[in-house]
Amino acid sequence: MKASNGTTQDVGGRRKNSKREDESGRLGEYGQDSSVNGTKQIGATSADSSGENIIRTSVTWDGRSDAGKILEEVLLLKQQFLDYVKSHQGRLEARLDESKKQEQKFLANAEGLELRLRKALTIQQTKDESDNTEEPE
Repeated sequence: MKASNGTTQDVGGRRKNSKREDESGRLGEYGQDSSVNGTKQIGATSADSSGENIIRTSVTWDGRSDAGKILEEVLLLKQQFLDYVKSHQGRLEARLDESKKQEQKFLANAEGLELRLRKALTIQQTKDESDNTEEPE
């Protein structure tokens, strides 16, 4: 609705047929098999799935791969991982040692304070007892 000189008038409205035909000049085709670089794209639909173990079939020997290079990559990967793990373990061990030192330091300080408190309590009790015996009844 649009207001004009105090009255309203209908303007436009919803299109009765909102389903438009594809305009091939602008949209291309929809729903057809398409390709990228000449290779048919596949998806996870049942038509594309053969039920095979895709990982197992994709790792088979094709005669074009250089097994020596693959072995080098595996060994490098293994060494990098072990280097990382050993380094991390070293940091963890250092933190554990520091934690143990802090624990011992805390316990020594706490025991020292506890000993001082016990002495102070003993002195206080002795003083209280002596004050009670000195007072005549």
